[in-house]
Amino acid sequence: MARVDASPLPEPVDAEAIMTEVRRQVRADLRARLVAHGAAEEFSDPRVFDEVDGLFRRTLARDDRARLLLPDALDERWAPELALRLSTHRPGPVGSSILFVKRRVLQPLLRWLFEYALENFRRQDRVNVALMACLQSLAADHVKLRLRVDALERSPHRERETPVSGDTPAGR
Repeated sequence: MARVDASPLPEPVDAEAIMTEVRRQVRADLRARLVAHGAAEEFSDPRVFDEVDGLFRRTLARDDRARLLLPDALDERWAPELALRLSTHRPGPVGSSILFVKRRVLQPLLRWLFEYALENFRRQDRVNVALMACLQSLAADHVKLRLRVDALERSPHRERETPVSGDTPAGR
């Protein structure tokens, strides 16, 4: 009869807690590196860095074009055209011959360049959408703060503050 080892099982490892700590350490290292290389002075405060990092991560997580207001406000098409459309303005057999040369000779020769540029266009498009999402989030926060300031300024219970140097009631 085989003997069974009755030693207790090791404590379970909380992977989420470990990953949270790893993420915290990576962000702290990134913040220290950015500050060391002259990034925004405000990043010396870990709370500011965490808020900015959080803003970027939230907007990148929801950078869906359908949720963005700015593209509708732009007068022109802002996204890069990612398909290669070959055409000619010449009618008849001359135009057909030119298209044949473009499709069968030039396009295969330049495919590597097109694919390289296409990847850069896709990357730039992703950056554009992410920046629009960040800008939209910041604009919404700005409007909310502006409305709160306006409401506080109209409040009848507001005490008169003393003017800041250079900001006199006559100068307003």
